[in-house]
Amino acid sequence: MLLIAIPKSASTSIMSTIGELHTIEAIQQTADYKHFPKPNELKYLHNLHSDIREFNKEICQKWVDDKVLYKQHIFPSRNNVELLRNTRKVVLLRDPHEVILAYQRGVESGIHKMFKGFKYGLTSDNWLDKCKKNGLFDDLLLFYNGWKEVNDENTLIVEFEEFKKSPAKIIRSIEVFFDLELTKREFEVHRKRYSKRKQSIYRKFRIWIKKKYTNTIYSINLLTDLGWFPKIKDEN
Repeated sequence: MLLIAIPKSASTSIMSTIGELHTIEAIQQTADYKHFPKPNELKYLHNLHSDIREFNKEICQKWVDDKVLYKQHIFPSRNNVELLRNTRKVVLLRDPHEVILAYQRGVESGIHKMFKGFKYGLTSDNWLDKCKKNGLFDDLLLFYNGWKEVNDENTLIVEFEEFKKSPAKIIRSIEVFFDLELTKREFEVHRKRYSKRKQSIYRKFRIWIKKKYTNTIYSINLLTDLGWFPKIKDEN
């Protein structure tokens, strides 16, 4: 199953919620695609997300697996749209202006690295102006409009604002689209966001604490189980 998302569209929340409700693996792969070519139309967006690339038939066939929910930022280039034409997919979209403001909040809160050529203390209007100059706004607009134009039986378009207003309703519509068992009980939608920066910081901290205070690793694992730290793979 494939979840395609414009950045900052609550895709990680949706992915993890469905994964938990149906006890299926829900993953996003990024590093695997760094070496793939970037779409020619893009100027900046591909620098922020390593899965915004041109894909091939072999990779696209993997996303058909009905036992795994894949979440990717797949740009709607002619090549990618054609390869995925017969693949059932949910596409999450959000207004490009709002995506940029979400990037700004992410940078200022430490979730993301500072963008090249930007600095702390800029206003929202400054961010929007800079993103229009460096090409990011146009890239997001191409992403949004490109998938919006794909209107067929294999594509379910979900707008961020719709999900924000009625999250449970949207989750159930996705279940129906993917032929998953409908969740009739009440449930909470996960409030999560993916951040390579935070994952890196937590991983480095865990390695440091493990080396310096070997006897306290049990406490760190306990805090992880309690939700104070994210569950990530240790690196030896």
